[in-house]
Amino acid sequence: MINALNITTIAFMGMVMGIAMAILMLLNWRIQKRQPGVASWATGFIMAAIGVVLIGLRPFIPAWLSVIVPNILLNGFWLAIWIGMRRFVDKTQDGRLSAAALLGINLCFVFYFLQIAPSLTARVIIFCVFNSMCAAMCAQEFFRQSRRQKNRGVFLAGCGVCVIHIAYAAIRITVTLQSGQIHDLLTAGWVHKLAFVEGVVSSVALAFFLIMMTSQILREELESHQEKLEILASTDVLSGTGNRRHFLETAEREIDRAHRYSRPLSLIMLDVDHFKKINDSHGHQYGDAVISTLGQMLVEKVRGHDIVCRIGGEEFAILMPETKLADAALIAERLRESLASTPMRFENNQEIPCTASFGVTELSSEDKSIYDLMPRADKGLYDAKHQGRNRIVAN
Repeated sequence: MINALNITTIAFMGMVMGIAMAILMLLNWRIQKRQPGVASWATGFIMAAIGVVLIGLRPFIPAWLSVIVPNILLNGFWLAIWIGMRRFVDKTQDGRLSAAALLGINLCFVFYFLQIAPSLTARVIIFCVFNSMCAAMCAQEFFRQSRRQKNRGVFLAGCGVCVIHIAYAAIRITVTLQSGQIHDLLTAGWVHKLAFVEGVVSSVALAFFLIMMTSQILREELESHQEKLEILASTDVLSGTGNRRHFLETAEREIDRAHRYSRPLSLIMLDVDHFKKINDSHGHQYGDAVISTLGQMLVEKVRGHDIVCRIGGEEFAILMPETKLADAALIAERLRESLASTPMRFENNQEIPCTASFGVTELSSEDKSIYDLMPRADKGLYDAKHQGRNRIVAN
């Protein structure tokens, strides 16, 4: 069955598939121009398509055009895949000089065994050796990059295609050495006929996995951007704490959980004392710095599962799951003392004393939402202000 294969038909099929793969990779490049390395892959498939076309035209064109150029183009295909892989993940790595050096050496060997000491057998072996070296570089790059990825499957599959290609090249070299001189590649044995088929299958598989890789990386980048957007949507930029939206959403979930499992939940609300005076005396840039420093201090001083949010102006809220009123009041007192005893220091050695007033409350069985707790905590905060500021009132 293998011997019945017509090499001209196989070459024609290779040309059609090569052109189709080149068009496919060009479309992929058009869609994902911003991805480094994709243009190199498209270039590689164009090189392979031209190389296969030139081989198919061997009876009608000069030997140098049907032998030397296809050798360079088909090995250049693998090197373009390798360069693209390096740039695709590492973004900046480039291997064009190394690739050019390898192709230069390959050109010298092909030219020597075509024009100076003509030997088709030697050219086949040289082609297989260089092709295997280029495929091995691709395999190594696929494997190296797979170790950095969360989803390694596509990268390992690409590595597998390269390894299979290398294995077939080794078989081809072995059979060629055992069978003696080759006089015409178009009428050669089964191993050379199947080489066309294997080359087409390998290029199709590579195109599939490369497109899968670009889609996977694009999906991961979109997910990463989505996560960043979600963080930004729930973060107060100035203080670095959660914002009012995050506070309200989280509070509803925690209140629902506390009621469901009959667990305690407390709320601390605090407001910087004489904040307008700080802005008027030192400037709004120092007022912003106070908010930023206070936000960092609160996050550092509370427990890991407490939720700190800036809910407006100089006002902060701290939601405290699994915390009773007495414990929340003790934590609020610790925060008040820490803030009052340590003036805020800034880059120009400017010190600004800062205090805050606190209102503390606990969830009751009648509370249905955060809007039932906030008025009580607000009242405590209002009372603390009217009792002289820099103090805590628990309701």
